[in-house]
Amino acid sequence: GAVIKLLRPAGIEGKLVGFGATPPVVYAVPLFGGGRWISGTVDGATFRVRGLSPGRYMVSAQTTFEGDGKVVQITSGEIVQLTLTSRGRAAIEATILDFKTSAPIANAACHVVIASEGVLGVTNWDFASATKSAANGRALLDPCPAGAVTVECALSTQKWSQPSADLTVEAGGRAAVTLYGVELASENPSDPGLEFDRHRTAPVIARVTPGGNAAKAGVLPGDLVISVDGVSVAKLNASGVDILLRSHDGGDDIVLGVQRGTATKTFTFFATQ
Repeated sequence: GAVIKLLRPAGIEGKLVGFGATPPVVYAVPLFGGGRWISGTVDGATFRVRGLSPGRYMVSAQTTFEGDGKVVQITSGEIVQLTLTSRGRAAIEATILDFKTSAPIANAACHVVIASEGVLGVTNWDFASATKSAANGRALLDPCPAGAVTVECALSTQKWSQPSADLTVEAGGRAAVTLYGVELASENPSDPGLEFDRHRTAPVIARVTPGGNAAKAGVLPGDLVISVDGVSVAKLNASGVDILLRSHDGGDDIVLGVQRGTATKTFTFFATQ
């Protein structure tokens, strides 16, 4: 008869090195499809994440103050061995401003997440107890994880984008960064016909609606948006660019500038409701 070979579920396991008394939380984030975050189990100085499908993952171990993360590839039935070593602690002064007016944004709840290869990790955090920006838009995150990190802020209303910015800060060091938020400018937000890669800060397009106006104009997944309606979006993250696009009313022209490899291209298409 037929021989049935059972493959054990893939997973990741390994060591946690250099973390303080507070154990980190560990997550594996699939970098394919719309998969959910998978929580790991921490036991002293070891961790494991099981039941993973084959593919690429961002694996992060983090507390509020320190962490590490790495991108790994796993195949069916494979248990990847990984060591995550605390990168140390630092301090970051974040200033949150309105993209259009440069006015300070107060009461933005901010935290820091580990990044690796331009991909964001995830960690537990609480909006209510997170550090908030003051009236001048400034929030001091001290201590926070060192290394390649992303400062993320959340506002209490969905009419605003969720600003973020990437930076690298040495262990024991202090850095400053400015984040820009965008307020939705339309009472009837449009659908731009594209979606951004939620694993990255930069506005990289992950999906273009088949048959939609953006697709018909020639926009492709992998394009990096560099301007909207002739205005540079170099200061914005994917969330901010998304709000800019949705601020068009249905029937308005959207003029999208993108970087595709070494080439820059401009596409014009209608916004739809």
